Amino acid sequence: KFLGQYIVNLDKDKLDISVRSGSISLNDLILSPDALKSLDLPVNVKWGRLGALQLKVSWSSLLSKPIVAEISEVFLLAVPAVDQVYDKEEEEKKAKNAKEAAIAALDAQGQVSEESDDIYSNKTMFRVVSNVQVKVGQVH
Repeated sequence: KFLGQYIVNLDKDKLDISVRSGSISLNDLILSPDALKSLDLPVNVKWGRLGALQLKVSWSSLLSKPIVAEISEVFLLAVPAVDQVYDKEEEEKKAKNAKEAAIAALDAQGQVSEESDDIYSNKTMFRVVSNVQVKVGQVH
């Protein structure tokens, strides 16, 4: 589901089989036109391609070894978004909301919910997510 937001025509059946083995290698992926939307940049993706996407997960050592995502041979053609008009007030509002969200996230990290019976799994999930490494190379 996550990759489907960024990749066009991703074969989900292949992905499930590869995930169980701990190694995923996908080649010649076409980027979705909405691939950069979440970054809120004033550009539109006209065309994009990832030469290779490799994920490595050591399921037996999940807490001690990193999850590694390697992206290489990135070709991207982005054009200015002509339909976007700069609005200073809107930009300031977005910046304020982003700061508030970051503060809330930091507050949430420092607090453990008293209602949660599964504190161990929360800490484990935080440890796994904190150990993710993303490597990007050959961007054109």
